[in-house]
Amino acid sequence: MAMARDVKEKPVRVGGGARRDAVSCAGYKALASSYHVAGELEREVVCLRKAVEVDPRDVEARMSLGFTLTAAGDFAGARESFAAALDVRLGGGTGVAVSLLRSGKIGDLIYVLREKADRTRAADDLINAGLAFMAAGNRGGAVRCFAEAAEAQARE
Repeated sequence: MAMARDVKEKPVRVGGGARRDAVSCAGYKALASSYHVAGELEREVVCLRKAVEVDPRDVEARMSLGFTLTAAGDFAGARESFAAALDVRLGGGTGVAVSLLRSGKIGDLIYVLREKADRTRAADDLINAGLAFMAAGNRGGAVRCFAEAAEAQARE
């Protein structure tokens, strides 16, 4: 299988074979989902990259791209996508977490975010910690955080 970053965009055919460009991030995400179901990982990656291009602030598109790149074996691309999703969630700015993220100090970032999540038990803080774990390539830590976030959302 070709690595996701080596995939060239293929024309997307919709309805009677006529080429149409998806006009929204949501359209690209929906198309990516259909490619996922069809087992067309390369096309899924192309659509998710387009979704991120259309709306760079769409955290869901960035997270989906990260998970898809992980499945494709592009771990560096996946970590970059998760870090970008976290950057959007943190809202940019100049806070300690943003500083650590942008300086590449992911280990320190995980510590700061996990400490905050342990203190607040808020779903958003747990998701941020999970994204930091994914940006570091630590899927086990991320799964724990995402599971705790789901439990926290059920309580909220």
